[in-house]
Amino acid sequence: MMGVEESLDLRKDRFWWYLLVLGIGLHILVSFTSDLGLDAHVHAAYVTTEQASGENHLDWGHTRPFDSDASDPEYGADIEDRYAAWHTVFRISFAMFGTSEVALHIGAMIISALLLLAVWFTTSDLYGKRSALIIRAMVSIHPTFLFAAGRVNPEELMLLTMIGYAYGMIMLTRREWIRGIPLIIISTMIGVS
Repeated sequence: MMGVEESLDLRKDRFWWYLLVLGIGLHILVSFTSDLGLDAHVHAAYVTTEQASGENHLDWGHTRPFDSDASDPEYGADIEDRYAAWHTVFRISFAMFGTSEVALHIGAMIISALLLLAVWFTTSDLYGKRSALIIRAMVSIHPTFLFAAGRVNPEELMLLTMIGYAYGMIMLTRREWIRGIPLIIISTMIGVS
């Protein structure tokens, strides 16, 4: 029978698999027990307002009450395409799962899964499967990403974008143009929006 010391041995893959399973479980837990963050509410309002009226500004005006015109709907700033990638995630979540908080939490869980897959794929290609397991386990339990998944904040999407860009650059240095150029283009488009 395996002892506690053996299961907590960092040199064994079993420890890292346990940690990965714990991280995935924590992502699921925070997704269904956390309230949406203020930013998620504001972005959801932008998306639903744009879907209803075609205008990309809030009905109640500017979100930062720094002057007397802040609550005037005519004063609401048009954000244009500033958050296009994040709003696309919201639109897809609403289209697939209905316009609700649960839809946004499911969308955040999908982003989390894509992030862990990207970490696995890129790290295993660059450093081997064991390194990929360790780094994926560490990312899965990182407090920033757990918080972001629970509050539906864009940090995981930002890391996913950075991974795509960095991996694309590495592919270019290896002269693997077919893999590198599309990753850089897509990551840049997401990162700029």
